[in-house]
Amino acid sequence: MSRFDPRTSIDEAFWAMMAAAHLPGEQYTGPPGDPGLFGPDSAIWHVHGDVSAVLGGVSGLILGTLNEPVTHGTNRFSDYLRDPIKRLGFTASFVLGMTYGSTPVAEAEDYFAATRPRLTVSEEVLQAVAFLRRPKGPTPATRISSALLARVATDLLPEWALALLGGRPPLSPATRVAGHALMRTLRYGVRYRMIDEARTRCAAGLADAA
Repeated sequence: MSRFDPRTSIDEAFWAMMAAAHLPGEQYTGPPGDPGLFGPDSAIWHVHGDVSAVLGGVSGLILGTLNEPVTHGTNRFSDYLRDPIKRLGFTASFVLGMTYGSTPVAEAEDYFAATRPRLTVSEEVLQAVAFLRRPKGPTPATRISSALLARVATDLLPEWALALLGGRPPLSPATRVAGHALMRTLRYGVRYRMIDEARTRCAAGLADAA
């Protein structure tokens, strides 16, 4: 009988949610020496390599729903309501590929352009926000954790965004403590293997040059 490893259990549960689907071409091992768009010493490697980035991601998704044309288009053409875990996987694949992928991988995924959206709230926006706040995952632990993450992520929104969404009471001390505990648990258990692969890819180029 194999010994229970809590770190492995946490890691597998995390990536079952975050890596359920991948964009074509996502990989982190080659070509050797290619630092990608940012490189190992960049701030984005460090920020996205910490599980607290999930909080910022969920908060950003809620903020993005206020761009009503985008939310309308998402509701028309995305299957996120039918298969939220797959949609989450594609989003994580895009973010991680842009961050840690080689230059060809990142440039293939660079399909967005900066815009200055007109931010509003409609029924579609509220539906999307409610979806993002809804518990998700195949087990009670992942559903409780995802709901807690969404609650803490909502609290990270700027005041004007919270006002547009009808306001939100501040986090209770118990919720704040639970959020910190969840972040510590995820930091303990989650392994970002793509970072190791990307660092090995970058170092390979230095070794070849030497």
